[in-house]
Amino acid sequence: MKQYLKFIIPLLLIPGATSATVYTDRTAFNSAVSGVVNSDLEALPLGVTTTVFGVETIASGSFAGGGLITDYGNGFGHALSGATSGGGENAFDSLVFTFTAPIYAFAFDDLDLTASSEFANIRVTLQGGATSLFNLSETDSDFSTAAFFGFSSNTALQSVEVWSSDTAGGAVGTRANLVDNLAISRIPTGVPEPSAWATLILGFGLAGSALRRTRKAVATA
Repeated sequence: MKQYLKFIIPLLLIPGATSATVYTDRTAFNSAVSGVVNSDLEALPLGVTTTVFGVETIASGSFAGGGLITDYGNGFGHALSGATSGGGENAFDSLVFTFTAPIYAFAFDDLDLTASSEFANIRVTLQGGATSLFNLSETDSDFSTAAFFGFSSNTALQSVEVWSSDTAGGAVGTRANLVDNLAISRIPTGVPEPSAWATLILGFGLAGSALRRTRKAVATA
């Protein structure tokens, strides 16, 4: 019975109630979120880009309507950066992803963080205006280690803003800002994929058949 409850429970959610989950591990994100679409940015040319998946626009400070695809190296290849706001290597504007179609999950790797001295700040805004601010930090001093952030919800995302700073929740434009390996999902949290629905319906059918056989056997007895 438990294997069916995980598909039935989401149907009983109170209309208008928001359920959201934050992930710091990509494996956990991929296991929990249905319909994940990934991009490592390698297919995108270097320079300004305005979209990765075609369901969002990317704004980055002084680049009107675009973010900068740069060859980061360190084994990561292409990455998406904020525009420099003043020319310094630690003066990057935020990246803002504004979704033009319903998106229910968004994830990325944040690059170039150093332990205890640099934070990735992520502001997630849902449709309807609800906003949450998250802070991501690295646990080692190797700036080439990626830190993962993922977010999923049963309410569509309106935008995600990412910037790096010296402090959690600190000001934009005080650190380098680089993200890679983006992922999205168009399926609300808790709603099964079509293949899961098929399994669920088949399960209900088998359960109904078993119940009818049981009733017939009782009636015969």
